[in-house]
Amino acid sequence: MTKLVLLSDLPFQTNEELNQRILELLGRDKPSIGYIPSCSDMERKYFEHTVRYYNQLGIENIHYYDLDQEYDPSTFE
Repeated sequence: MTKLVLLSDLPFQTNEELNQRILELLGRDKPSIGYIPSCSDMERKYFEHTVRYYNQLGIENIHYYDLDQEYDPSTFE
């Protein structure tokens, strides 16, 4: 079964309760994260913060989906 977990704006400070809840909700050995920015982030500044955050939780499979300037419908097939 696939789960969809929606988060907005990850904290810069460590939040162990949030980290544990994320891992519980994902509940898989190698979860996949899709990052959808609220606006295009051509330099990936905020995406890089997100990648670092999830890497600290042991999550490596993180994808950037820009629905504004870089949208490609074949990405979702």
